[in-house]
Amino acid sequence: MAVHSPFPSVAIPIQDIVSFFFGLAQARLDKINGEDYPLLIDGSTGKSYNFVDIKQMSTAIAHGLKHRVFINEQSKHQSPDVDIDGGAMMFSPADIGMSAIHYGTLMAGGTFAPIDTNLDAQSLSNRLECLNASAAFVTAELLPTLLSACNLAGVSINESRIFITQGDIPGYTSLAGFIDEHKNLCVEPLIFLMSEQELARKVALISYSSGTTGNFKGIMLTHCNIVTAYVLLYHPLISGLRLVQLSEFNPASYLAAIDKFEVDRLYVTLWIIQGLVDGSSRFEDGTLTISSDPERKFITESVRTIVCAGTSILPTRLKKFMTYFSRATVFNGYGATETSFIVASCKWKEPAPSTPLSLYPDTFATVVDEDGNETNGYGELCILGPRVMVG
Repeated sequence: MAVHSPFPSVAIPIQDIVSFFFGLAQARLDKINGEDYPLLIDGSTGKSYNFVDIKQMSTAIAHGLKHRVFINEQSKHQSPDVDIDGGAMMFSPADIGMSAIHYGTLMAGGTFAPIDTNLDAQSLSNRLECLNASAAFVTAELLPTLLSACNLAGVSINESRIFITQGDIPGYTSLAGFIDEHKNLCVEPLIFLMSEQELARKVALISYSSGTTGNFKGIMLTHCNIVTAYVLLYHPLISGLRLVQLSEFNPASYLAAIDKFEVDRLYVTLWIIQGLVDGSSRFEDGTLTISSDPERKFITESVRTIVCAGTSILPTRLKKFMTYFSRATVFNGYGATETSFIVASCKWKEPAPSTPLSLYPDTFATVVDEDGNETNGYGELCILGPRVMVG
């Protein structure tokens, strides 16, 4: 049976990602009389960036990429459905500088592709064969893996367009040096004016699925997909909320960041829930501790909202997890990499696994059998809407 969203249609701005985010961020800044404050915070080091920092770094990266001929005839891929004009891969742990690399790549007219840093050279080469990257952002530690993968894939990335995000290697440009080189040469962000049809074709992000149901897939998300997704979701540049980010998950650093920065909203997956449930416990006073350091206590009562999505979670685990954050309301969501994040959700105060989800505005879903016919039984879930990938 076909299901439509119960919510009214939402007007989506006809804008590219950079002008959409930066325009709303500047409007927010103007509203508070220009008093900028940290938006992206490294939960481990405390380092932070405000909007002006992000804008300046992004603009410097964009001008630098254009100066080094990031987009050329070899880097372009065009078909009847999609346009990819130069790919920049990030083979580096996620940190607060990742946003500037993403926005800078888009401003230069390219496509951003973050890659799992746990991949070995062979697995990475499989992705490189189809990505056709013309620039790479990589740590000094991971550079040998990248170069081996390039050899295996028969791919060549010019050394002038390989940027070292952490560490320093002779002959290669550090990201910090690259930004410093160009930050005083440019003032305003590069904005490409695109029509509605171009925004729906221009790939902004290639995100690789885990291959849960088969081989890995490179999911192509356009400017239109991502702007549509974030119209209904919180984002630091739009809302002014601080985003505390960790490069990797472990119970101690996760709980310490919640405690230190008084985090009130969590975005969690099955792996985070499992990691906390298996590696920590709760005292009667509401504080938490971890099994590896039982004398250390963490205060988590600041958490008011938990957004949970991804792989299905056992109700028993989720119930225990929710006792750790007893003041929080849980939004349980469903979505896939192919749908630009969550497309349906419901709200809980208590665990209620059978609660039906509501589709987000302008979304349509149905289940089809192996012959492609709609069915009320088991089958393949099909989703239609402006968040769904191209291709």
